[in-house]
Amino acid sequence: MKRRIFVFSLSVALLAGCAATTVKEKHEPVTERYESVGEKSDLAGEHYARGLAYHEEGDFDSAIAEFDRAISVNPDYADAYIKRGAAYRSKGDYGMAIENYSRAISVDPNDAQAYSARGVTRILSGDDVSAMADFNRAIKIDPGFAGFYLNRGAVYLRGGDFDHAIADFSQVIRISPDYTCAYINRAVAYQQKGDFDLAIADYNLAISMEPDSIHAYLSRGRMYCGIGEHDLALADFDRVIAINPDVSAAYFGRGTARHFKGDLDLAIEDYDRAIEMDPNDIEVYYNRGVAHKNKGDHDRAIADFETVLRIDPNYRHGALLRQIIGEARRPAGE
Repeated sequence: MKRRIFVFSLSVALLAGCAATTVKEKHEPVTERYESVGEKSDLAGEHYARGLAYHEEGDFDSAIAEFDRAISVNPDYADAYIKRGAAYRSKGDYGMAIENYSRAISVDPNDAQAYSARGVTRILSGDDVSAMADFNRAIKIDPGFAGFYLNRGAVYLRGGDFDHAIADFSQVIRISPDYTCAYINRAVAYQQKGDFDLAIADYNLAISMEPDSIHAYLSRGRMYCGIGEHDLALADFDRVIAINPDVSAAYFGRGTARHFKGDLDLAIEDYDRAIEMDPNDIEVYYNRGVAHKNKGDHDRAIADFETVLRIDPNYRHGALLRQIIGEARRPAGE
């Protein structure tokens, strides 16, 4: 019985690197939010502005401290809660981020951006059901903001509801025709439905709008690889590497395309490079192990498969790998 031994997965949660987490919040300039409230709010605004500056510099702890001060002066400062939530999210503390977005909503129940920001964080924490509710609420409050549909579309896409995902991404395009990510994400949805011509058309549109879009080339290359157009896939991955030689996914993708073409030595070179850049990517170890096995280099294959299981004992092909490892380790004659 043949087994599918190559791995090429699409990350639907944050599709093409440009889904939910990249939707920008559209708050008013700092001075416009508090200029008429008086000296107390001026002081809160000064702390808020410093918090924004620290956040921009990547100093999230100092940003949080400034937002704390802003909130201590003005406990009803909704934007300060939102930005403090963003700082916590940047630190990976999703629980505190959600708590701050919820505080902002309690101050202003009609702040669509607070719902959207909370929804994005819930996506990151794996709570798609609650994220969907937040995006629905944001859209109800502000149906003209494209980013909310982009976020909700990402949730639909991850859940396998491709038609609703396509509808949301199409709505993004109607509102903001130059939103490249919407074309890329819609292409992924078409691809998942098997509508490859429509997917290619959207990838091509995205690339025509943004000729150096790493995400578009990566996603199109993955699709080409999946449908057997390995030379076209190689061209896309080569393009990514030309734009930015430090993208590990491009070497993984090119290695996989070369693997399918039977160029095992070149595939292993690409897998090696991908692992150098991301030593914890188990899919690359898996594919490299398969390439070594196909070359007859069983010791290297077993080493890679053992690495996969060490990183993730519950890896989806774990049973097969344990069987291969067990057979390889069994003494001769048994």
